[in-house]
Amino acid sequence: MKALRRTTTAGLACAAALGLFAAVLPTAFTAPQAQAAPIVVPAPAPAASPINIARTGTATAHIVEAAIPGNVAANALDGNTGTRWSSSAGDAGWFQVELAASGPVDNVRINWPAGAARQFTLQTSADGITWTDVKSVTSTTGPARIDEILVGAANVKYVRVMLAKQWATFGYSISEFEIYDKPQPVVPENLSLVPLPVASAVTAAGTFRLTPSSRIIASGAAVDAANYFAQKARKSTGFALPVVAGTATAADVSFTVAPDSSEAKPESYTIQADANGVKVAANTSAGALNGVQTLRQLFPQWIESDIVVNTPWTVGGAVISDYPRYEHRGIQIDVARSFYTVDEMKEHIDNAAQFKYNKLHLHLTDDQGWRIAIDQPATSPAGIKYTDLTDISGKTAMTYNDAGVLQGTELGHTGFYTKADYKEIVRYAGENGMVVVPEIDMPGHTTAALHAIPQLNSAGSAPKPLAGQTTAPFQGSGNVGASTFDADSAATYEFTKEVLTQIAAMTPGPYLHIGGDESHSTPINKYKAMIEAFAAQVKDLNKQVIGWNEYSQATLPAGAVVQYWAGNRQEVANRVLANNSKVILSPAEKTYIPQKQDASQTAGGTWACGGGGCTLQNHYDWDPGTYLPGVGDDRVLGVETVQWGEWIRGMDQTETYQYPRTLATAEVAWSPQASRKYTDFSKRASTLGGRMALQDLTHFKTAGINWSTAPAAPAAKPAIVDPATLPATSPVNLAVPGTELSGGEYLTLKNLPADTWLLATVHGAGINPRTASGEWVRSNAAGEAPLVIPTGLAAGAHIVSVQGATGTLTGFGSVAIAAVVPPTTAPATTAPATTAPATTAPATTAPATTAPATTAPATTVPATTAPATPSASVTPSATPSATQSASAPAGGIGLSADSVSAGGKLTITGKGLKPGTSASFTLHSTPVNLGTATVDAQGVVSLSVSLPADVAAGQHSIVIDGVGVDGQARQLSAALTITAAAVTPTTTQGTAATTTPAEDDLANTGANATVFGGLAVLLLLAGGAVFAVNRRRTASH
Repeated sequence: MKALRRTTTAGLACAAALGLFAAVLPTAFTAPQAQAAPIVVPAPAPAASPINIARTGTATAHIVEAAIPGNVAANALDGNTGTRWSSSAGDAGWFQVELAASGPVDNVRINWPAGAARQFTLQTSADGITWTDVKSVTSTTGPARIDEILVGAANVKYVRVMLAKQWATFGYSISEFEIYDKPQPVVPENLSLVPLPVASAVTAAGTFRLTPSSRIIASGAAVDAANYFAQKARKSTGFALPVVAGTATAADVSFTVAPDSSEAKPESYTIQADANGVKVAANTSAGALNGVQTLRQLFPQWIESDIVVNTPWTVGGAVISDYPRYEHRGIQIDVARSFYTVDEMKEHIDNAAQFKYNKLHLHLTDDQGWRIAIDQPATSPAGIKYTDLTDISGKTAMTYNDAGVLQGTELGHTGFYTKADYKEIVRYAGENGMVVVPEIDMPGHTTAALHAIPQLNSAGSAPKPLAGQTTAPFQGSGNVGASTFDADSAATYEFTKEVLTQIAAMTPGPYLHIGGDESHSTPINKYKAMIEAFAAQVKDLNKQVIGWNEYSQATLPAGAVVQYWAGNRQEVANRVLANNSKVILSPAEKTYIPQKQDASQTAGGTWACGGGGCTLQNHYDWDPGTYLPGVGDDRVLGVETVQWGEWIRGMDQTETYQYPRTLATAEVAWSPQASRKYTDFSKRASTLGGRMALQDLTHFKTAGINWSTAPAAPAAKPAIVDPATLPATSPVNLAVPGTELSGGEYLTLKNLPADTWLLATVHGAGINPRTASGEWVRSNAAGEAPLVIPTGLAAGAHIVSVQGATGTLTGFGSVAIAAVVPPTTAPATTAPATTAPATTAPATTAPATTAPATTAPATTVPATTAPATPSASVTPSATPSATQSASAPAGGIGLSADSVSAGGKLTITGKGLKPGTSASFTLHSTPVNLGTATVDAQGVVSLSVSLPADVAAGQHSIVIDGVGVDGQARQLSAALTITAAAVTPTTTQGTAATTTPAEDDLANTGANATVFGGLAVLLLLAGGAVFAVNRRRTASH
C-alpha cells in the first residue's frame, strides 16, 4: 500500500522569500509507523542450584581404555562435558566416587556421551563395604543421554554404578558423574511450545480475542508473514482477517519488520499478546515468519483446522523473545529409493516448516532411482543422452532384498520431477521459509546413473554391465557400497559438471550436496580425486559444497561443509578442525529415520541404536555442541533429521516414522541446551497431538505420552429444545449482554462445560433456517464459546439455548433485537459528509463483551489524529433489497451503481460466501477499509457505505475478502467509476470566489494544524500579506 501523500501550498512566493517554508511545512507528509522498543521478557525469579558434591570427590573405575589412556576416571568429575572417562570393551565393570565427607545424597546425574550402558545398577554405601541398590536401569535410549536417578539417602560416603551390559561392541564412557545433596530447583512451567523459545513468560495483562472484526496489520517487509498467518487462520476461523496497513486496535494482530525490533540475532522475533492485541516484531522477514509459527501454537489447536470451527480464538497474556541456536535446521527426504509427488512434498514442507525447520534436503539420486530431469545440452563430447536418466532410471525404485523379500509394505514408488516440478518445490519451500538443498550422490550410490548412461560404464566403474549389456544392471535392493564412477574417465567429469550446472541454475539456495558416503568399492586415491574434482565444480558454480563425513578425507575448498552421520568421531572432528570446516550433525542414532521407534514398528532398521529402538528420548537427549570432540557451537552449522527410503512408502508412512521424533530434533536445533529437559519437552509435545490430527499429520503414539486429541463435532444434531419447555431459571448464566443488538454481533457465551462440543440455537420470529437448526460450537478450557447473532431477526426478544451433544439443556438466555432505523440521506445541495450523521442507523459494532466498538481505519496515524487514509461511513445492510440482490450474480459481487461521485452512497452485495462468516469490504487501488459484515444464511453479504469525499476521481475497484462455501479464502471484486464531488461556489461582492471545503477537510488535515499556525506567525513577522490557503489531496490509485 502506498502512503497517502498530502501536499499543502499557500503563499509560496512569500514563504520562499522568508527561506523558511521548507523547514516549517514539508511538501509531503507521510505518517510514520510507530516503532516500539523491543519486547523484554522478564527474567524468572532466580532459583538456588544445588551443589555438585562429586566435584570434590575421588573417582575410580575398573579400567581405563587402553587406546586412550588419558580418559581417566577423574575426567568424569571435572565439570567439563568435553572430557570423559572411557573403558575398554567388555560388559562387566564399575565406576565409583568417594565423596569428601559423608552426608545426604538426593539425586545423581550420569552423562553418557557415547559408550552408554544398556544395563546398570546405581548403589550407595556409608563405608565402601556394604552397598545398597538404589535403582537398576535397563535403557532403550542409546548414547548421548543423561540418566537422572533419585537417591534420597541420609548418610552416603560412596556412590557407584555396577555396569552390566554395554550399548554395542565398544566400552563405556561417562563425561560427567554428578552427585547432589539437595533436589534440583523447581522451574516455572513453560508455555506449550515446540521448539522451546529462548525466553518466554506468562503475563497478567489480559487475554487477546480474535473476532470477526479483527484485522492483520502490516506493511513493507512484514506483509508476507502477515499474509501467511491470515491465510492459515481464515480457514479455521471463518473471519475475513484483511491484511492492511494501519494502527492496530485491541482486536488486531500486528506484524512489524524493522531494525532493532528484536534481539540482534539471525531470525529473531518477539511476541507480545494481551488484552491490547497481539504484536509480532522482528528485525527480518525470516524472523517474522518464525513468529507466525509460534503464534499458531499460542492459539487454540483448532487454528490448524481446514474447516471453520466455532470456538473462542484467544491467546493468553504472554511475552516471548526468541531466536535459533543453529543456522541450519534441516530435514532430509529420500525421494530416490521411493518417489514422492510434488503434492506430497508440499505436505512434507507444511509439516516441517511449522516447527521452524529452514532447510529441505532432497536426496535426488541413488542406486535405486534418478528423480530429476536433466535437459540435453547443445553438445556432449562423450555423446551422453541425459534425458535417459529419467526415461530409464525414473522408472526404477526399491523392490526386493537379495533373499527375494519385499522391502517395505509395497514396491518403491517410481517417478521423477520435471524442472517445473522442482522449481515449484523450491518456490513453495521458500514461501514457508525453507531453502532447498539438492543432493546428487557420488561417486558411490550411482547405480541409477550407470544403469541409464552407457558412457559412464568404463574400466573403473562398478558394477559392471551383464554380458551383452552396455549399462550396469538395475538395483532394487537396499545394498550399499557396490557402485562407483570411474575416476579416470573424462565422461565422468563431463556428466557431473553438466548435472551440477543444471541443478545449480534452478536452485536459488547457496548449497549443493554431492553425497560422498559409502563408496566402498572406490579405491581411496580415486575417491579423493573425484571428491576434489566434484567439489571444485560446485565452487565454480558459486555454490557451497556439502558432503557426508567420509568426503572430509579429501582436500576440500574453503567453506566446504561436512555432514556427519557415522564413523569415528575423533577422526572426523580432527579433519573438521584441520580444514576449518563447519559441520551439520546427523548422527544416525540421534536423527535417522526409519530406525524403529520401538518394537511395535514391524519395519525399519535397528542398527543405529545397537539393536534397540531409536526412541523419542534418544533423539532428544544429546548436545550437538559436544557431540564431536573439540567441535563446539562455533563450528556447528546445524542439525538435520534424515529419512531414508528403504522401508518407507508414501507420506503417511513417512510421517509415522518422522513424527514425533522430528519435534525432538527441531528443539535440539533451536533451543538453548541449558533450557532443555526431556520431561518438560514430552509434556509440551503431548499438547501437539490434536494439532497434528487436525493437519492429518500421522504420528507415532510414543508410549508414556498422553497425546492430546481433536474430536470432531458430532455427526448428528439432537432435537432442538422447545423454548416453551424451558425451566424458569437457566442452569447456568450464559452472560448474554442485556443491550439491544441489531444482528451480526459476535458474542461470547460463558459458564459452559469446558472443552466440549455444544449446540447453540437462536429461537424466535424471523430466524433463518440455518441458525434455527442450531450451530455446533466448541467451548474452551475456560467454559467459553462464541455465538454470532443472525442478521434479519425480527425486532424483540429471542431465546438463546445451549445443549449438549445428547440434547441435554446446558443453559439459555435472551437477546433483544432493536428495530431497524432506515438511513438518512444527506440533501443533494450539501457536500457529502464522510461520517454518518447522528440520525442514521448506527454502524455495525462489536458487542461490549468482545471487540472494541470502533474499528480503527487502515492507517498508520494515531487514533487521536485524523486518518491519513479516508475512511467511509458504513451502514450495514444485512438483508439486501431485491434490487441490490439482483445486481449480484451467483458467486459474485454487485454494486447499486457503476458510477458514484466522491462522497456518494453505495451499496455493495456479494454472493457465494459461507453463511455466518465475516467479510471485509475495501476500496482499491490505494486500499480504503470500508467495513465488515456477516454473511447471511443464503450466502449473501451486503454493506451500504458513504465513500470518502476526497477520493480521487477515476477508475477504482471494490473488493470483498471472505470465506467461500468450501471454507477456503475467497475474494470478489467489481470495477467502480468515481466522479468528482459536486462543488457549490459562493461569491461575495468585492472578494474572489472561494471553494467551500467538505465538512471533514480540517479534520483530515488536522495533523498539519500546528504547521499552518507556525507558518502564519512567520508570515506576520515578515510583514506578509493576507493570503488564502488552498488544500489539495492527491493519492495514487
